[in-house]
Amino acid sequence: MPEKLTALMAAWEFWVSHPDDPNAEREFRGLVHRIAGSAGAFGYNALGERARAIDETMLRWADRVDEESRPLHELLSKIQERVLPFFQHFSASIGP
Repeated sequence: MPEKLTALMAAWEFWVSHPDDPNAEREFRGLVHRIAGSAGAFGYNALGERARAIDETMLRWADRVDEESRPLHELLSKIQERVLPFFQHFSASIGP
């Protein structure tokens, strides 16, 4: 799981620095989705639930907004309040 956290944090940082890049959003969303689906298998149920909440927020937003006209920076702002605590919880759960 530590390598997944590293990849997710890198994808987040890239998206933050390129907020309207659809590839950056897709990369982050894909990683969150995979963690949501696999964390429980590694005993990280709470992390899986937190990742699932982020994933579901992103999916609901995508369902409501036309892909060609959606301002990705708005989604970035919307999920930021969930992502930062997720990283803190993830780091605490897997240790140094």
